[in-house]
Amino acid sequence: MPARGESEETIVLSCMNLLGNTKPITDFLRHIKESTEMATESMTKIFRPENLSGQITWDQGVARPARTLDAVTLDAHVKDPLVADVQNYLSDDTKKFYISRNIPWRRGYLFYGPPGTGKTSMACAMAGQYGLNVYLLSMTQTGINDETLVNLFEALPSRCILLLEDIDSAGIKREDMKKPVGNLLDPDNKNKLTLSTLLNVLDGISAPEGRIVIMTSNNPDSLDKALVRPGRIDRKVLFDYASNEVAYNLFLRIFGDSGRDNVTPMARAFADQIPENMITPAEVQGHLLQNMASAVEALENTSKFVEDLVAEK
Repeated sequence: MPARGESEETIVLSCMNLLGNTKPITDFLRHIKESTEMATESMTKIFRPENLSGQITWDQGVARPARTLDAVTLDAHVKDPLVADVQNYLSDDTKKFYISRNIPWRRGYLFYGPPGTGKTSMACAMAGQYGLNVYLLSMTQTGINDETLVNLFEALPSRCILLLEDIDSAGIKREDMKKPVGNLLDPDNKNKLTLSTLLNVLDGISAPEGRIVIMTSNNPDSLDKALVRPGRIDRKVLFDYASNEVAYNLFLRIFGDSGRDNVTPMARAFADQIPENMITPAEVQGHLLQNMASAVEALENTSKFVEDLVAEK
């Protein structure tokens, strides 16, 4: 049976023979099952809300090749503690510990920082690494209100990553809790998303356990403190502009298998030209991919890349 939130499709197969032998059909079904399991093991499904005849539900999901944590280049002091925390949370020992002490087995993260610093990429890599699917929800999406939010959360499977993107853009504030919901037939109320409902679906009495909630934000200072308090958000992780270490590792990631003996000093020379606190990892990677045919050209074109980008900012 599919997990909650995933669609169920029924296919009827018939096998007719004079002897009543069911072996051909059972062998075929076993083959289909084994092939499907092998195929899905290396895939991550990403689900988004869609509007079907006026109802907001999770879509069929898009399967993508699973990315591992190695695919995300971050500073070690940021990545290593985060990975250790996720791994610890998902372990059977942690689950037993929480349950035996009547503590809700939940984990919430706030990934914050400028756009292009790897927040969403890290969430998807975590899903690929640990065999989880991603349910991606933007609070600013048309049709998302209190009622649809509750329905979407109720349809989530117990094991997944729920990714609430750009949570600050929704502008949900504490004062929204004081305003009555009123008549849902009122167009103004029907389109309303309140902080109280969001908090309730995140960790209210009916909120299931076992899933990972990740919120991303470009402007964390604008978030209501109730939304990011301990218990809802257990760890806040800054995704910053590309450091010297990140630029160096990105160069090695792109050109490390080029066969050149001098790729390491080239990576160091490249990283030394990337100014700290100014250029995102996505921008650095974009430059390297534009010059992926030649590590030498990537290095030679770096100063112009930096000059042009800084001028734009």
